Amino acid sequence: MTKRTHSERALCPKLTRPGLRIGLAATSGLGLLSAAVPASAELTRAGVVINNTATASFDDPTGTTTTVQSNTVSLRVDELLDVAVASANSGDVATRPAVQGEVLTFRVTNAGNGEENFRLTANGAVGGNGFTPAIVRIAVDSDGDGLYDPARDVAYVAGTNDPLIAPEASVTVFVIVNVPAGLSDAARAAVSLQAQAVTGTGPAGTTFAGRGTGGGDAITGATTADRTASGFLRVSAASVEVIKSATVADQY
Repeated sequence: MTKRTHSERALCPKLTRPGLRIGLAATSGLGLLSAAVPASAELTRAGVVINNTATASFDDPTGTTTTVQSNTVSLRVDELLDVAVASANSGDVATRPAVQGEVLTFRVTNAGNGEENFRLTANGAVGGNGFTPAIVRIAVDSDGDGLYDPARDVAYVAGTNDPLIAPEASVTVFVIVNVPAGLSDAARAAVSLQAQAVTGTGPAGTTFAGRGTGGGDAITGATTADRTASGFLRVSAASVEVIKSATVADQY
């Protein structure tokens, strides 16, 4: 963790004569966003330059008001790295044994203040599972309709097409799995999706110098820029038994 501080000194006239009335006004800006900013707050965008100028005004014994200003200090807003992941399914996804290409849906949200790419990882071997779904692929919703279309939603490849998400925006992500055969009714399994900021992850306050959007630093927030959520599959193995019957009419 790196602690960063910004200091600035306002220009103020040195006054030694009694009876002088001094007023001080200053404009200032925040160059480093706190990791404790609530998710609902509107974040100042990374890379924005905030100018700071201090002004001092005083009246001399003759009643003349004199105003002086400091030099302007410019602060660049650092990038806050934060992310949220959630299942977008309303509940467990009903499936059957040996189903190929079952789809679970997630939402990945850039909870930071700058554009950021996110690395995605899916896992079907979650502790406590009743079975282990086989991960086939991850895909990002390309047209924003929230529905998986293999012809449009291109398979995700880590390091090649990591989704770039605007600050405080979300994308829909699909995890496609195969369900093993021979499962009992009501067997349940979790499939997890992890999203990590490509710029970096780490305990809140970890700093990546010069790697933020707009040329400032990037600093991890409360989520450590690394979050995981799970969606669930539940097996419905009920079968339909067809019984054939025939009636022979006495023709005599």
